[in-house]
Amino acid sequence: MHRTLLYFIGAILVGDGLMNFLVPLVVYGLTGSLGYAGLAYLVSWLPRLVLMPLVGGAIDRWGVRPLSITADLIKCAACLGVLALIQGQAPGLVLTVGAGLLGSLISIGNAQTLLSCEKIIAARPQHLDRDANRLSRLDQGGMVLGPLLGMMLFTTGYTLLLALAASLYLANALFFLFYTGLPDTADKRLAGQPPAGHWRAALLIFMGSPLLWLMTLLAVGNNAFDGTIEASGAALVDRLMALPIQYYGLIDLCAGVCGVAATMLYARLIGRLGRHGLFAASLALALAASALLVAVMEALWAFLACYALGIAAKVMMGNYMRVMRISLIPQAHLASVSAMISLVNQSILPVVGLLIYWFDRQGWSIAGLLVASILLSALAGWRVLAQGRQVAPASGAAATG
Repeated sequence: MHRTLLYFIGAILVGDGLMNFLVPLVVYGLTGSLGYAGLAYLVSWLPRLVLMPLVGGAIDRWGVRPLSITADLIKCAACLGVLALIQGQAPGLVLTVGAGLLGSLISIGNAQTLLSCEKIIAARPQHLDRDANRLSRLDQGGMVLGPLLGMMLFTTGYTLLLALAASLYLANALFFLFYTGLPDTADKRLAGQPPAGHWRAALLIFMGSPLLWLMTLLAVGNNAFDGTIEASGAALVDRLMALPIQYYGLIDLCAGVCGVAATMLYARLIGRLGRHGLFAASLALALAASALLVAVMEALWAFLACYALGIAAKVMMGNYMRVMRISLIPQAHLASVSAMISLVNQSILPVVGLLIYWFDRQGWSIAGLLVASILLSALAGWRVLAQGRQVAPASGAAATG
């Protein structure tokens, strides 16, 4: 991918990281309710389950440019809408729903960005491992710079942060409007094909590959664990650690730093261990760090260290799964099948939000949710490793940069 394109993709991912930091704080900071925080998380994921398949099909049909422009303009408008709710001192439930919908649009737009980048990589696959790793580095970099900006500017209030994110989204929409270096990613063969036929073909590709749905199940376990931490992080910092809620930003910040470091180590480690060996080592590290985190949730720095190590390992696992997806799925259906996979593996997140809401009402600990997620990841990860070795040879020669 061209360097200029990488810069603007990085900027949009920084905006997404900033909003992922800010939305939970807006809800918990203005309502003081863990239940509302869980409810906002639920609201933020439900629309995604409906819209993600449409986004993937639209990328395959019409290409990257129109979807990127539309998504960024919608995110810009959503930031300004929540800003209006805050300025108007909306009731807690209204603010929760509004912030949840903003989170939903941010997450849909983030998925659209990543799917579009995968489509661009597939159109120019000469450096598959390298470009997949660079995309992961940008994604993790957004997790660092977004929360860092949020923590630095948090005392100025929510207005500046929402306006800053809206400006980033607007700038990126203008970039995609005028940038001429994008490959032609629209599949003209789909123009006369009914959407139902395209989706039927995508579903057959997904269901016909055991490795694809095993990787999806692994992502379900990983998302359930990370989603529980993400949705309840502000409350954990406030209630268990007795610290100001802006310390919540350290969770994403430390995780992002380790995630970026993981992308730098990836190019070296894959050359020594191969794809499958590195995946096995990453799976073991992620499971160990996640299990230890459950035992140290009251100690900030131990909690951060375990979560960050787990994220670093999951970044390397994510690189493996992204490369395998791009290799296994025909380019004409790549975004649609990837969106279908995203739909399935992230369908657990509204359930996580609902369970956190219920657990808070019952006075129960979230540790049980975390343990169940770890067990699911362990089972699915073991099967992915076994299946992956059967369908694809180990490789690592192309992972530089």
